[in-house]
Amino acid sequence: MFGIDLSHWDDDVNYREIWDVCDFVIIKATDGTKKDPAYMTHYNQTLPLKTGFYAYTYATTAEKARDEARAFYAAVKPCKAEMGYWLDVEDKRLKNLTKEALTDVLNAWLQEAKKLGLEVGIYSNPDWLENRIDLTSLAATKLWLAVWTNDITKLLKYRQKYRPDVIQYTDAYKLPNKAKVDGN
Repeated sequence: MFGIDLSHWDDDVNYREIWDVCDFVIIKATDGTKKDPAYMTHYNQTLPLKTGFYAYTYATTAEKARDEARAFYAAVKPCKAEMGYWLDVEDKRLKNLTKEALTDVLNAWLQEAKKLGLEVGIYSNPDWLENRIDLTSLAATKLWLAVWTNDITKLLKYRQKYRPDVIQYTDAYKLPNKAKVDGN
């Protein structure tokens, strides 16, 4: 299956072209506690496809994490999500936390989402997964791995190591109208 992810940064897409080339789309629903301004437009225009949603986190405390999880739930509650729910973990503010502290904050986010009825996976890259997050203590069972490469050997290596549910392999996939999006 091939898909893309979309956020408010992707404002020049032609949805008909997306329908023609994609099997699924994962849409940014929240940015911290704020709704992504384009998420409902993207959702409504990509309904023929399997859809998932992600939240971009800035949370550096458990309290902020729970607030973000509740905002995400409120945003995605009316939508169907065959491609699941994801928490995007890569913001530079999170780098100041220790591995243990970041893992605790992420667990607070994930546990609050689960309490609300959402099973949320993690989106991140190998650096974060190996050096910043304690995967053995993380309350997530799904992984969306960001490995930007066209090198099939590297992709297979990471696939074998992490067993991700989704792999984002580029931030420069060109749609037929030349719009660049993330390819998965």
